[in-house]
Amino acid sequence: DADPERLMVHWEGAGELPRAAELAAVAAERAERALAFQRAAQLYEKSLALGAGAPDRRAALHVALGNTRAAEGQGLRAAEAYLAGVVNPDDAAGRDLRRRAAEEMLCAGRFEEG
Repeated sequence: DADPERLMVHWEGAGELPRAAELAAVAAERAERALAFQRAAQLYEKSLALGAGAPDRRAALHVALGNTRAAEGQGLRAAEAYLAGVVNPDDAAGRDLRRRAAEEMLCAGRFEEG
């Protein structure tokens, strides 16, 4: 089984950024399953920085990033990621992400923002 993080580096070096971005996301998912939340967050951020996919895919990556930031106790950073993942603020998914962001802000003591 190939190491997606190692392959990501090679694809990025070759200028194949969409492929590198997807491999970064795969590596992030593996890190998250291994409870390596900080590394997972770094890899989700890398995937987003490389320009990962269509808007829906990017939104999903922001939500995953928010989940990992929340799991590592980075409430404000989790809230930022959740808000970045909102596609439509008026649908159920958008309201849920805004609620989750507010919870993270409140837990971080940011009552006005929350």
